[in-house]
Amino acid sequence: MSTKVYNFLDLVDIPIVVVSQDMKIIDFNNAFFFLSGADKDSPGKDIRELSIFKDLRLELTELLLNKDRSRRVYLHHRDSVFELRLTAQKGDDIYGERVNIIYFIDVTRYMNAEKELLRKNRELMIANSISNIFIASSETEEVYGHILEKCMLVGDFGLGGIVVPSEGDSLIVKAQRGFSLAFNRAVSSGKLDRFIKSAEPPMRILDRDEIEKYEFLIKEGVLFLVIVPLISGGTMLGYLLLGNRKERVFDLELASVISLIGNNVSLVFDKIRLFKEMERLSITDALTGLFNRRYFYEALEKEIERVKRYNASFSIVLIDIDDFKRVNDEYGHLAGDRVLQVLADILRRSLRKVDIIARYGGEEFILLLPNTGKEEAEVIANRIREEVSRTIFECTSEKGTEVLCPVTISGGITTCPDDFVDADRLLSAADKAMYEAKALGKNRMILFRKEPSIFEGGHK
Repeated sequence: MSTKVYNFLDLVDIPIVVVSQDMKIIDFNNAFFFLSGADKDSPGKDIRELSIFKDLRLELTELLLNKDRSRRVYLHHRDSVFELRLTAQKGDDIYGERVNIIYFIDVTRYMNAEKELLRKNRELMIANSISNIFIASSETEEVYGHILEKCMLVGDFGLGGIVVPSEGDSLIVKAQRGFSLAFNRAVSSGKLDRFIKSAEPPMRILDRDEIEKYEFLIKEGVLFLVIVPLISGGTMLGYLLLGNRKERVFDLELASVISLIGNNVSLVFDKIRLFKEMERLSITDALTGLFNRRYFYEALEKEIERVKRYNASFSIVLIDIDDFKRVNDEYGHLAGDRVLQVLADILRRSLRKVDIIARYGGEEFILLLPNTGKEEAEVIANRIREEVSRTIFECTSEKGTEVLCPVTISGGITTCPDDFVDADRLLSAADKAMYEAKALGKNRMILFRKEPSIFEGGHK
């Protein structure tokens, strides 16, 4: 190879190699030398034999044979990306034959810019698709299933689950796709608590070797699993489980996608939490923490519809604190508020989770007892009344002194459908029965009777 040729090619600072029609190396410049590691013995060799082209042999062959200038062939070398561009040169006084000249154009910056754009587009797509689920859904409970489906689609997962903390630090399944029903039972029974809670931020990755340590995962056929703790403001909101029944390579790109999914799901969960808190406040009495009158009316209408549809029954107990005005007058409103709070605690302890307890008025409370007949409701009401009579209400007066307030309650009981199948009539009946209890000496519970009562009018 002549000095003239070397000097000619070295005038260009991008890698260049000259190849014959049968793909033999004829010439190259210093830039190609530093890129490919070619040496003085390289001329005459098949260009495809250079180690730098070991993953591009097929593409390089098609490029040289087809002479298709529109074809894009990229060489990834270390941290750089080169696009191979081909030109054909007719025979001349330099090479004396028809040759192919390959230019290696460094497109790293453009490829990185494209990757960054794709990454940002992907982030925007994931964030919008997950966030819009919460906005579009009218029922917060439906959100969990929609979120899980979107996460599985975005990350190409065949298995998924959303698990959140429940009472007593246990876990419950809010949504699952792909797992068997045994997954729900295992979570609700606490068998997977230790396994799931062991995940630390940002995620826990379980490959095949680690999965084989867990019998449950083996039975489910899981070969790849990631557990993402969902945290917002230092609060643990739940866990996102994503997996496959096929082996999967965990790389930086997948880690980025999972991390992005986890961050956006955490934000949506935080919105759900705030939404539920606002919803709770809208139906809750601020002083006692019980439901307010608005929520009670809604629950009452639903219970009446259930009676009509399923031939069920329920009872209402309207309770009033006897001589509550005297408590406020003698001990002050701070003591009166404390009496209301203690009574609310007694009611909560005395009733089932399915029962509705609401603060109905100033010192009035109302109970809705599903699937409860009149006689059973009377037993429950009197048990509460006796508990209140035995309770020592320790209060702080407005002067800052500790006082003991004696408290009793009276109440009226009515049942649907035995008495009425109408909200207004049922409430009126409970009110009349309570007034009768007041008139008969207080500290008692009275069943509503349809026959005329000697006691008519309001109560004190």
